[in-house]
Amino acid sequence: IALYIFLIFALIIFLNAIAQRFILYFGNQQNLNTKNSTIRFGFYINRLKHLYNFTFKRGGVNKKREVASYHTLILYGFLVLTFTTTMVFIDYDFGIKIYHGKFYLWITALSDIFGVLLMIGCAYAYKIRYLDQPDRLNSAPADKLMIFTLILLCLQGYILEGIRIVVTDDPWKFYSPIGYITGSFFSFFGESTNRIIHFSTWWIHALSVFVFIALIPYTKFFHII
Repeated sequence: IALYIFLIFALIIFLNAIAQRFILYFGNQQNLNTKNSTIRFGFYINRLKHLYNFTFKRGGVNKKREVASYHTLILYGFLVLTFTTTMVFIDYDFGIKIYHGKFYLWITALSDIFGVLLMIGCAYAYKIRYLDQPDRLNSAPADKLMIFTLILLCLQGYILEGIRIVVTDDPWKFYSPIGYITGSFFSFFGESTNRIIHFSTWWIHALSVFVFIALIPYTKFFHII
């Protein structure tokens, strides 16, 4: 129950910020209130086109190759891991058994790979924004926090996966290569110790996710929405 309370609290903060942004944005579109529905419809169609171009084709970013590379790694890594987490949530919390069989193996393997790619993208983003510091990029402290939070979330995920593999002696462990390697560092502990570490890390991971969700609208990561 406590987990859902924290989730609801994070979503309230998240949705409140989203609502404020939309109110501000559409408040500046006063001309829409005076135009007919056809023009308004065209406006929303154009917004959808922009959404596609800037999300999947990385429009406006691909012009700068080094920036496009880390944006792409972060974007697709984030999408794959979010999809994986959603599948686990639906399977475990709602009892809808979809995270099994070949589908489970493929998603597990992809999430392991894309988790690494996401961390590489975050490290590259940090290098460009905070070490190289080109004049064209405006980097705020909150952006640095979100970069490190993403890396932390990935590391926490690998620790959880690794301990699970060790404790359960997962027969499909080779489909989770990074988790399997991570688990080797915990193979020296007893099962009871690993279960305590897993429980503690799981709660820290869950709270970290909620903090990340709540902070998204207040940082540059808002453009992933």
